Amino acid sequence: MQWSLLLIFAMFVAVNVVYRRSTWPRRSFVAEYGFEPSDEVTVLDAADDASPSLVLRFPYWRHAQPDGTAVLRGSGNSPIRPRSTLVAGNYLFESHDPQVLYALATRLRRSGVSVPMCEEEATALRERGASEHLDGDEDFVLLSDELYEYYPKDLRP
Repeated sequence: MQWSLLLIFAMFVAVNVVYRRSTWPRRSFVAEYGFEPSDEVTVLDAADDASPSLVLRFPYWRHAQPDGTAVLRGSGNSPIRPRSTLVAGNYLFESHDPQVLYALATRLRRSGVSVPMCEEEATALRERGASEHLDGDEDFVLLSDELYEYYPKDLRP
């Protein structure tokens, strides 16, 4: 009898811990910033020593040709969708869709949250030239076709 009560209590604690970890960061984010991120975005608490960052990772094929398109011979070739990450404020955001995470980063910047440029933004800024760099109170935003350049042609949304 004692073991069964102990087992039930342990299961209750485990479920409670998992539930809190998965819902509390999202709820506190909504309370702090006044909007809810997409359901495709996982919201977690960032580590205390985490510095703000934005890393976009784009899908690719398990077996790809040199131009990034799928190899159609054989079976078992599927797209790999790595997680893109954003650390802003006290939160860590993860998503398999880099466009959704980039939209969230842009919205956070417009809310006054410091989000550094990702590698793709820095590349686009260099290509456009320093003369097009915006003032500190404006955002540098990648155009959708600039973002699509990083997808293999047959995986573009």
